Order: sequence, then C-alpha cells, then structure tokens
Amino acid sequence: MKLFRTLLLVFCILSSAIAFGQDSYRQSYKKFIEACPSKSQVSASTMRVSLSTLNQALMKQYDKSLSDDLIETYLNEQFFDDVADAIIPFYQKGVSENDLQEVTRLMLQPAGKQFQEHLMAMYDIYHEQMLEMGQQLAFKLIDGGTPDPVSLRPDISQDYILLFNKYYDAQNMAESTESMVRGLQQSASGEQMSIVADGLASFLRENLKNIMLNSCSGLLTESDLQFGIALSELPAWKHIQQVSNEISQNPLAMGMPVVVAYQGWLAKQGVELNM
Repeated sequence: MKLFRTLLLVFCILSSAIAFGQDSYRQSYKKFIEACPSKSQVSASTMRVSLSTLNQALMKQYDKSLSDDLIETYLNEQFFDDVADAIIPFYQKGVSENDLQEVTRLMLQPAGKQFQEHLMAMYDIYHEQMLEMGQQLAFKLIDGGTPDPVSLRPDISQDYILLFNKYYDAQNMAESTESMVRGLQQSASGEQMSIVADGLASFLRENLKNIMLNSCSGLLTESDLQFGIALSELPAWKHIQQVSNEISQNPLAMGMPVVVAYQGWLAKQGVELNM
C-alpha cells in the first residue's frame, strides 16, 4: 500500500506537468509557469503532503520537524529544476517557445490572473480530495468492494452546470481523463496493484467530471469558465494540452526520476535513508 500511495502521489501531482530545456526555453518556461501555475498542477500544499509521505518511506529515522524543514528547503531550492530535468524531452517535442510566450502574455492580463488564482485554489481542494479518495478507494477495491458513485452537490445551479459542461468540453477534459487513467493503469505492477489501478480507472472515467464540478463550484466564477472556454481556442494552448495529455499517459517516466533525484538530495543533506 505504501507503494500505491507513492505512485498515486507522483501521478496526481505530475500527470499534467510541463517542461523546459535550453536556457532561453527554460527562462520562457519559468515566466510561463509563474503566470500559469495551474499547468504544473503543483501547489505548495500538494507538494508538502506528497513529500511528507515520501519522507516517511525514505527516512530511516523519521522526524516530522526535520522532515518539514527539509521539505521547505527542497521546494525553495531544488524541486523546480528536478521536475524540469525529468520532463524536458516530453514538452519540447510539441510546445514552442513562442507558444509559452503567447500564453504567458494572456495570463498576465487581469482576467488571466483571476482565472489562475481561482484555478489554483480549486486545485488545492481537488488534489487533497483525490489523494484522500484514492487511498480510501484502494482499500475498498482490495477488499473486493465497489466504490460509490459521486453525486453533484445540490447547491450547484443548472446554469453553472451548463457552463461548466461547455468548459469541460472546450478544454477537452474527457481526453485528459482518459490519458490520466491509462497512465495510472500502465504504472501498475503486480496483480494487486493492477486490480487497484483498473478499479480506480473505472471509477475516474465515471466520476471525475462530477468531482471536478463539485470542486469548481464556488471557486471558479462564470467569468473564469468563459475565459477558459476562450483560452481553449488558442493554438498555443492546444499544443500545451496535447503534450500534457501525452505526458499523463506515462507519469512514472517523469515522476520516478524526480523521486530518485529527491532521494539523492536527501542523502546530500546527511539524511540516513532506507535503501
């Protein structure tokens, strides 16, 4: 189960991450991700939870206070470069530097800033729910149970639901979901892990749209949804989405190098590790 938690954390955090390469491209990416942090799917709260879980598995003598200090130092000094190094080959295949610069300019406008601010607040809630739900579902699936479907919150208006459906379709989230679940299934090894992965994949195909809608309501405004619909028409954004979906199908190819790099960083800090 500890292996499952690690795979799920890597998958949820990095499934839509994006990358950079040469110096000029790297600088353009840095400006892009500062203007559009939602595309990295990495928020401070999500990363703290994930690295804390990894530390419990990696550190021979786990100490929460030391772990928290190490996490803050790593996030501030090294994480960004480790993620970049892991996923450079994926992202440079389909996203030009001009694409990054065009979307950056758009996101620096007032509507873009608001969209990103609200989207990141939504992701904080969404990721926490997904991590908690994923662990609960895993235990239920291992025990042979069937997960309950996710219902929409009763306070969501029909007008908001209709607009969200347009946003969902415009952003091609059904394809993103399919890429994500295929990646989860491909990451599984062993009979038990395959049972969990297949069960989670089926659950996500049927319920992820409702999970996202429940998370968005109250955080993403109707103006935000309209901005997202217009954004989806940009060729530059389509390039980013396409590569993100391709990356999502193989999360361990970029997630595991980050875990390995983090292990090496911990060792350099003098932390004794479980090997």
